[in-house]
Amino acid sequence: VAMQKLRMTLEEEIGILLAGLAQLNDGYEVNPASPDQVARFVYERLGVKARGRKTPGGKWSMDDVVLANLLLTITDSRQRAGVRMVRKAKKRMSLISKFCNIELDDDGRMRCHYDPAKTVTSRLSSRAFYPTRRGADLQNIPRDSRCRSVFIPDKECFFGYADLMSAESLVVAHLTGDQEMLRLHSPEYMDGKKDAHKYVASFLLNKSMDKLTKEERDIGKEIRHSGNYMRSWKKLMDSVNKRAEMTGVSLSAAQAKVFTTKYIQLHPLLPRWWNDVQAQLFETHTIYTQLGRKRVFYDRPESILPDAVAFNPQ
Repeated sequence: VAMQKLRMTLEEEIGILLAGLAQLNDGYEVNPASPDQVARFVYERLGVKARGRKTPGGKWSMDDVVLANLLLTITDSRQRAGVRMVRKAKKRMSLISKFCNIELDDDGRMRCHYDPAKTVTSRLSSRAFYPTRRGADLQNIPRDSRCRSVFIPDKECFFGYADLMSAESLVVAHLTGDQEMLRLHSPEYMDGKKDAHKYVASFLLNKSMDKLTKEERDIGKEIRHSGNYMRSWKKLMDSVNKRAEMTGVSLSAAQAKVFTTKYIQLHPLLPRWWNDVQAQLFETHTIYTQLGRKRVFYDRPESILPDAVAFNPQ
């Protein structure tokens, strides 16, 4: 029942957004799921300067990252309204297709089948419940609170949340031997008295920790996770800018490049660890975790290095 109500709510919201898009498009409908129609609407009808990525076929890419970056460059209220409506409609259409269309078991439960040996990374994977062919991947339920709220615990039961605090970055700290990184995993940081994400954000933004906003602190968190695994400045920028409409925080290409460089300056032993992993790939194409689990990498070492670097800690 809750999923049906959510579907109805999303469909109503989509209808309102589509009507708004048609009004901006001289009465003609715009299908937010069609990159071609969105490109024509944004670049031709709204007059936004064409920029962003193109597909191998030469067409404009209109995914959410591109639209989010466009919003950071346009100031015209009509153009901003149109791009925002496209993003909102696309998100709601995605929630319907990825969540509301999931078929439940006859008792109203959503089940899944966990597979401990499906992935090359040794992580758990899940998919539709094998006996009934219903349900879904329960490890990737949309973060939208409206989707999460349809799950109701049994009577006298409750939901809990469990997570390993800083587990991956703690492994990276010991693998690198970087003293500053180890210090950020000392008891005073691990017990919550001090905030490592704030410390990193303060260093990168050259701003005192007591003046950092929550969103700026989250940038420190994101850079800590991405910087350990050789994530490019471009991916860092796109990830932050994708949420800029909600957080009010965005990064330019120049800022993303500076932050990526400064993070390595903060933890100078990271490149040595990356070089050690690369040497191991050239020698055996095999990486072992601290628990002895191995993974063989078959592609060229330079092309798979980020995945190999992340395998052990993850």
